[in-house]
Amino acid sequence: IAMDPVYAKLRKQTYHHVENSSKDQAIKFASLFHARYPNDPDSNYNLARALVRQGKSQIALDHAELANKLSPNNARYIFLLGRLYLDFALYEYAAPLLRDAVDKLPNDVLMQWAMADFHFALGNGKEAEKYYKLALSLGLEPEKRAQLLQDYAKCMAASNANERALELYSELENLPGHAISGLIRKSQIERHLADSDIAQQLHKMLNDQCLEKEQRSDILLSLGNMYDNAGRHDEAFEYWSKSRALKTITAKETIGIETVEKIKKFYSASLLQQAAKYGHTSERPVFVVGMPRSGTTLTEQIISSHPEAYGVGELGRMQKLVPSFTKDYTDPDYIEKLLQNAKAGELKARANETLNLLEILAGTSPRFVVDKLPTQYLAMGYIHLCFPNAKYIHCQRHPADSFISSFQNNMKQFHEYSFDQLLYAETYLAKQNLMAHWKSIFPERIFDLKYEKLVTKPEETVREMLDFIGLPWDSACMSFFERDRTVKTFSRDQVRNPIYTSSVYRWKKYEKNLEPLFADLKAADFEYSDV
Repeated sequence: IAMDPVYAKLRKQTYHHVENSSKDQAIKFASLFHARYPNDPDSNYNLARALVRQGKSQIALDHAELANKLSPNNARYIFLLGRLYLDFALYEYAAPLLRDAVDKLPNDVLMQWAMADFHFALGNGKEAEKYYKLALSLGLEPEKRAQLLQDYAKCMAASNANERALELYSELENLPGHAISGLIRKSQIERHLADSDIAQQLHKMLNDQCLEKEQRSDILLSLGNMYDNAGRHDEAFEYWSKSRALKTITAKETIGIETVEKIKKFYSASLLQQAAKYGHTSERPVFVVGMPRSGTTLTEQIISSHPEAYGVGELGRMQKLVPSFTKDYTDPDYIEKLLQNAKAGELKARANETLNLLEILAGTSPRFVVDKLPTQYLAMGYIHLCFPNAKYIHCQRHPADSFISSFQNNMKQFHEYSFDQLLYAETYLAKQNLMAHWKSIFPERIFDLKYEKLVTKPEETVREMLDFIGLPWDSACMSFFERDRTVKTFSRDQVRNPIYTSSVYRWKKYEKNLEPLFADLKAADFEYSDV
């Protein structure tokens, strides 16, 4: 095939477009190359890369696996497949591949970078730092170096190494085109007030008419937080609102009522009850779910401080496996097919894969392993199929408080609904709707944890939660803030301090700004109870 002149030409064109052209051009040439040479490792490798650029990682994974199978010693193929396994939280598969890639190309910056991200994803901040340092020493063109600095600094902030994070952000600030991002990231580590020097610098930057929309949004958001720190709440909300108005919301239906109704229809009471006998009997996994900013990180830290429990952070393995699972069951008679496969061992096999991963991450000694991913309430049907004895901690917080806390932070794309009060209300109510569905089927497996009660009556509430899980009381759970753990969420400062109550009903400072949110909740006859 290497002697085929068409192959050589198409291969060269594809590499060029995947590296340098638009996403559309990349996928066009990669698809042409693959259509003509479907069993060529390079055509599969390039198609996988083009699909990743389009956000189609699930499809890309198939082609990356084939490329690696066809040419198992190619470090680039190994690296891409390892990266994709990392994206899908398939850590047990990612680890040997990435180590192999690093061994084959020890002086390749991308290999070291990938290993750093791998350890950071697993919460191993110190190990991640070793690889980030090495990656930085290998040299990169400025734009990629900027991204590496941001990843490294993010890891250091998550590891409570704030001084090192500030140093890295200062270096980022000095790179051409990154003064704004470096300054903003520094402002997020330290609680600056509205009249601070850094605030004045950000105000001056707003006068730059050439600012990109995303940069302007980030500056406004940071300034809003500084006004909030200073107790100037009207100005804070004004800046946050201006920031959010610049955001383009693309995922309006991601977690809306339409999505929830589809989930409820698929995971009916009949299916879950019939399949229960085919799932794994293990009670080891404990899942913490709820809206973002509802106390999920605090809850995970409290439970995992128990000597018989271990927290793996936002693993989210089960939620990431749902799409590949449900695509096999699209026929009208899918329940019959699913039950047949369950009887043949599919659900237990899926559960065993997760248990093997938990053993790799936590070892064999902890009785319980806590997987904390707020939106994993969307995957509770799938989880219950695999682990009918698993338990869930459902974190709840006043919707206005969780909204404000989300509104003032740069949430991931999946949480774009938090940029808009009406979308947020719709999502919050959809979550309540879905949780009511799960509670109607397996209520004995769900513990409702109210944030307000947790912070005002901590020991009483923690005792109740531990008892529900099946853990004896241990005072270490009340000293969760003393643990040396990597925390990657916006709650990292909260979980490094003893429980405090200042965030309870914080929304009252912004009540007059929240009329749309409350109007929607009232229209749905929803009233929040903190007991």
